[in-house]
Amino acid sequence: MTRAQQPGVTLSRRDRRLLLGFAFFVEAVLITMLLVDPAISRLNRARDLEASTRQAHAQLAAALAPRESAPLPAPSEEHLAPLVPAAHESPTVAIQRLLASQAARAGARLVETKVDPQAEDHGALMSHTVEVSLKGSYEAVAAFIGDLEASEPVRGVALFEIATAEEATEQLQASLTLRVYLRKP
Repeated sequence: MTRAQQPGVTLSRRDRRLLLGFAFFVEAVLITMLLVDPAISRLNRARDLEASTRQAHAQLAAALAPRESAPLPAPSEEHLAPLVPAAHESPTVAIQRLLASQAARAGARLVETKVDPQAEDHGALMSHTVEVSLKGSYEAVAAFIGDLEASEPVRGVALFEIATAEEATEQLQASLTLRVYLRKP
């Protein structure tokens, strides 16, 4: 059968090109809509997520970075009543005696006291870094902290941690790192 004998509509060469061009256009649009556009959208979301993740990571790193605390200026003698050790009493024993009496007045139990043996020189004064651990009720720990705040020889609480005691939830356990000033012998 020849072309002239085929029944139905025949397309001219120009119409076939237009139809073929339209088919390629539709295929390109479908590929763009179904493949390229979702891929670009995913890449944009991934870029935004990466940027927000980097920002959150930077904020977290800044929050967790150890901060350098400026050393406290040495108080002058007129603004401070330093601890005066008793005759033939070492600074370590004087500091432990002071903290034990403050804990007893507050109703807390002093668990541990570590006094750094290296004293810092401040003219007529010297100071020691002290780590203190104590247990007691909320009221007793609060009273001990209040007594520390009012105490003249104690300055510069550098670290303060508080948690419930493991064996009794109504008891608190506190750890402090502070500086105690003494008059030189």
